Amino acid sequence: MRAAFERAGISFPAGGAVLGPALPKLADLTKSGAPIRYVNGTDLAQWAERRDGQASMPTLLSKLVRASGGATLHFPSDEAVQFAGWDGTTHAASASEYVPAGATGWEIGTQREGIAGKANEDYVKRTKDPLGLNQSETSFVFVTPRPWPKKDEWAQEKRAEGPWKDVKAYDGTDLVHWIEQYPAVGQWLASALGKRPAGVRQLEEVWDEWSRATQWPLPPDVVLSDRSEDSAVLLRWLRGEHSVVAFQNESSEEVAAFAYATINQLPPDIAEHYFARCVVASSSDAARQLASSRTPLIIVILEPEAGVAEAISTKGHHVLAAFGQNPGSIGTVRKLSRPSRDGIEAALIDSGLPEEKAKAFARDSARSLAILRRLMPGVASRLPNWAQGTISRSLLAALLAGMWDEDKEADRAILSRLSEMPYEAFIASIAPYVGEFDSPIRKVGAAWKVASPRDAWLLVASHFTAADIERYEAAIVDVLSAADPRYTLSPEDRWYASMRGIVPAYSAYLRHGLGETLILLALFGDRAAMVPHASQYPDMIVRKVLRGADSQRWWSLSRDFQLLAEASPDEFLSAVDDSLDSEDPPIAALFKPDENPVFGSAEHISDLLWALESLAWSPQLLLHVSLVLGPVPKPLAGDGAE
Repeated sequence: MRAAFERAGISFPAGGAVLGPALPKLADLTKSGAPIRYVNGTDLAQWAERRDGQASMPTLLSKLVRASGGATLHFPSDEAVQFAGWDGTTHAASASEYVPAGATGWEIGTQREGIAGKANEDYVKRTKDPLGLNQSETSFVFVTPRPWPKKDEWAQEKRAEGPWKDVKAYDGTDLVHWIEQYPAVGQWLASALGKRPAGVRQLEEVWDEWSRATQWPLPPDVVLSDRSEDSAVLLRWLRGEHSVVAFQNESSEEVAAFAYATINQLPPDIAEHYFARCVVASSSDAARQLASSRTPLIIVILEPEAGVAEAISTKGHHVLAAFGQNPGSIGTVRKLSRPSRDGIEAALIDSGLPEEKAKAFARDSARSLAILRRLMPGVASRLPNWAQGTISRSLLAALLAGMWDEDKEADRAILSRLSEMPYEAFIASIAPYVGEFDSPIRKVGAAWKVASPRDAWLLVASHFTAADIERYEAAIVDVLSAADPRYTLSPEDRWYASMRGIVPAYSAYLRHGLGETLILLALFGDRAAMVPHASQYPDMIVRKVLRGADSQRWWSLSRDFQLLAEASPDEFLSAVDDSLDSEDPPIAALFKPDENPVFGSAEHISDLLWALESLAWSPQLLLHVSLVLGPVPKPLAGDGAE
């Protein structure tokens, strides 16, 4: 982890200090935009009638001050409001719209009547005893959530008396305007008032729900395990100008949880500033509404549609695009590193889990946090509605496919085969799942996706029959064996094949989704209890696809090598070995780059090398990988073999 942070510009001198570029606060206002109002003056007045509202007023002010940035603060809340002293104090290096520069003492009154009397009482009390604050260098601010038409006259009168550097008064109208500048704060208050805005959550809220869905709440170290490089990338992004960063993992919610855990490592004042500006949009429509904010935000969008994140970023916001299984994302998407078994075990032990349980959970999770969470459900947890009772054939078919593009006729045909029904009937059957809470299916544009394949597999694998898996076997063999028509073009002409309508019959979504299911069969085939020898299917499928493959098939499969290698390492290595041993190796098609006059040459050999590298990490496979790589003639492999 230290090396990753040093690459991000952070140093660790002797004595334990940490030095590095200061993480900047977000700008106060965007160049354009409009307030986003989740609460109004009536809401604030009604909240002030409630005991929890009165106790939480300091919390509201602390969130607003943190969102404004650039100030240290102390606002006792809840039971602590009963103790003597200032209701809050701040020290700001520079003034913002509502927070004065320098020291400020804050007093709060929530009563419905006699507001001026309460303000006078607090003013006299603090003027007599400022509790250590230098009055000539300190501003006095009185805040009420009620309407107070005479506040400006009161403040002007007290300001003229002179002991304080400045005197201000804010009422419910001022608070509404302040809150609407910071949607994350508005969302928090609206939720407390029972007016939760649709499709918008705080990042802390997402983390709380994600981490507490287990019997033992998951600590941040679990989601950060072996991801120091990923954390460094996220922190560099926060330090830079507004832009888009995209991360992918088993589920978009885990990406959001990772973002929380990374920010939570920062010094508290910086972390709280970012949290107060951070919102999570569960849909692209919700994100579009947030884009109009007058203040720059950190917007986490779950499964954004193409172009949405980029468009929102141009309005001055940091946008984190969080993807689940989504190989078709446009642009650079960083896939979160898989946590190691040892890392998961250590994090669980550090969180207080008994060592034996931690070892068992780390082992059985297969380095998947989605599976880990399902293995240790909370006391009050239950199966999602869609996983209860009889599972429909259409849903089982969707889970086997993993993802697909409904604009592709060939993709639709595969889903019809898997579900044994016309595609229109299949879609009509699964469409209701999309709107459910904790839904297993998502739709972004024309792409349908399983939200978390490993999690879904654990829940429904016992419902698969031998006939289901046999249909799956036939489907994946047909899809992966399909020739890519671009191979027939010259390397110089392939770059514009799509402009000529020369594209593969099946989408990258479907190929990747079926490949992910193949891995699940290999890892957790025993969960499909009604399917004899289910875990042997991946070996048979990889053997059928690769053994005797010609040059066009090897070339067509290059983007799928890592999936095939992980699903059946021995069969994959044997097939590569056999092809290399041929007199005229068909696999040699991978060593010829495609020429692109705009972006340069495109390599295919790198896909094979990445797949072999991933297998070489296994001590059991290292020798076999070395033997496969050993006989590759350098003139054939070229520079890519280095």
